[in-house]
Amino acid sequence: MRIGILNTDDVRTELKNDHGQYPEMFKNLLQNPGGQKAHLEFNVYDTHKRILPSSIDENDAYLITGSRLSTYDNFAWIKNLEEFIRTIHLHKKKLVGICFGHQLVAQALGGKVERSKNGWQLGIKKASEIKNYSEFKLKEFNLIYSHQDEVTKPPESAKIMACTKYCQNVVMSIDKHILTFQGHPEFSVDYALALLKIRADIYSNKQINEAKFSLNKNTADKNLIAEKILKFFHDSN
Repeated sequence: MRIGILNTDDVRTELKNDHGQYPEMFKNLLQNPGGQKAHLEFNVYDTHKRILPSSIDENDAYLITGSRLSTYDNFAWIKNLEEFIRTIHLHKKKLVGICFGHQLVAQALGGKVERSKNGWQLGIKKASEIKNYSEFKLKEFNLIYSHQDEVTKPPESAKIMACTKYCQNVVMSIDKHILTFQGHPEFSVDYALALLKIRADIYSNKQINEAKFSLNKNTADKNLIAEKILKFFHDSN
C-alpha cells in the first residue's frame, strides 16, 4: 500500500536532528506498530510549501500531519489543501488527519474550528469512547496532545467517537473513508518534553508542570492507535 503523507509543517531546527521531521515520525509509527512490520510505501508532499499530488490516484491513502498554524490562518496553501481534502472525500479515498489535519478535514467539509475555551491541551490525556461504533472499539485510550484549537462543530456527516475531559471532538470518522484524531500518536514522550521546553514562553508554568507530570506518569497508546490506523487503511470501503 502506498501512503501519501501531506506534511503541513517543519520540525523546529533545534529538534530535527534528534527527532526527525514529521513524515519520519509517521513512517516510524506505522511501519512497526507493536513489533509487527507493515508493508507500506510512502510519498511525502510538503503542502505548506505548496506541493500537492498531481492526482489523488498517486497514492492508495493519505495522511495529514499536525502544524503549529491554525486552520483558519489566511494562507493560500491551506485553502489548496482544503480543496484537495474535498476531492479525496468526493472520490472516497482513505484519509487520516492528525491534530491540524483532524481540524482541517472538519473545516474543509463544513465544520468549524475555533480557539478552545479551555486553553492549551498538553501532555498525555485519556480519551473515552462516546458511542460503541463498530469501526473503533476503544472504550479508553491515552495519547499525547498539543493544541489550543479544536473542532467545535463537526461536519454534518461526521461521527464523533471519542472525547477527553476538556475537548469534545477528539476522534472523528466520515463514512468508511475518513478517520481523524486530535491527539498525536506519532509523538514520542521525549519529543513532547523537548517541545514543551522550547515553547515554554507561550505556556503558563501550571500548564508546563501538569503536562510534564502526565508525560512522566502515563503511557501513550501510540501502537494501539497505529494498529487502528493501519486496519482502517486496509479495510475495504
